[in-house]
Amino acid sequence: MSPHQAAVASKGRVPENAGQPGQHKPGLAVGNVGSYDAGTRHFSVVFYYASGGLFDVTLETKDLQGCRTLKEDLVGVYGEPAKKYESIFLSFYDWKDEAKNNAVTLTDSGQFCTIMYRPLKAVGL
Repeated sequence: MSPHQAAVASKGRVPENAGQPGQHKPGLAVGNVGSYDAGTRHFSVVFYYASGGLFDVTLETKDLQGCRTLKEDLVGVYGEPAKKYESIFLSFYDWKDEAKNNAVTLTDSGQFCTIMYRPLKAVGL
């Protein structure tokens, strides 16, 4: 999928956009930036592209208190995480979505809360 195709598929919610400083990841290009709502949750969303097309979709919420309930919701969808790391400063949870061939990662730092969708083969789950 290209940035143009993603913009069309999202009906304009994630228009083509090269991103802002701080949104970039090594080896990937930002192609779309926008927003996404799921129920009462609001996310900023960035689509990242590698040479083969869409590689990573990252959603971030400013509702830091809701990050724990977000984890519970993801457990409800995907089951218990395949991998997890928890500390008082930072927690990561990884799930396998084999039906869609994606890895789903929730990161909770207390300062930010993100969900990242990537191909399973990219993360070795």
